[in-house]
Amino acid sequence: MKKSLKMLVIIFILLLMCLLIMNIFETVDKSLAKDKKRIEKIINNKYPYYEIENLELQYVDWSSTVQTIEPYYRHKATRASVIIKNENEQRSLYLKKELLGWKVSSDYPDYGINVPDDIYFIEVINDVVGRATDMDNFIEEKKAYNYWLIPQEDGAYYRKSGSDEDWYYIISYYRNIYKTQGGQIYVFNKDNNTWEKSDNTYSSMYSGRCIKMDMKSALEIIDKYTTQ
Repeated sequence: MKKSLKMLVIIFILLLMCLLIMNIFETVDKSLAKDKKRIEKIINNKYPYYEIENLELQYVDWSSTVQTIEPYYRHKATRASVIIKNENEQRSLYLKKELLGWKVSSDYPDYGINVPDDIYFIEVINDVVGRATDMDNFIEEKKAYNYWLIPQEDGAYYRKSGSDEDWYYIISYYRNIYKTQGGQIYVFNKDNNTWEKSDNTYSSMYSGRCIKMDMKSALEIIDKYTTQ
């Protein structure tokens, strides 16, 4: 029994090694074509009643940035983004290539019937400001332009950061507040205190600087800054 198990493990390892060797020596064009077909099969199996609107094969460059594979500069794919659509909604999916094949790593609706109502997101920005800046005047200017500045623990609207010889200021502020309604994303217009339809998608809220938060907290922030 132990010998049989050991033999199976050896066979499995040999198969993996063969697959790795084949992948290494496979041409880029052939590899990309295979990956595209495999991804299409995964998407069609999971979402048979959707059309694939866009499929981009991607790779991770030397700076760990995900890049789209361009026709003139070929790489083997390790990532992919896919947009699918039907009459009820649009979805964005992201996939990663793992040892045993492609796996969906993210799957959210962009808009449509599966976007829940009253989900709030807040976009927080941390900006670096040079140490030669007169911060009191700088803060007053930002307030005049309706920046929703976030105070530090000591109540100041900026803090020092960096080393003793190479320090700088940092300010934090709320750039935007978003909410979902009727399958769409709305953004709060800070100039006239109204909600407006945004070009952003629901799936994009889960990447970048946006933080998901409960309705009560989001409305408290809006109330605080609109009554100042």
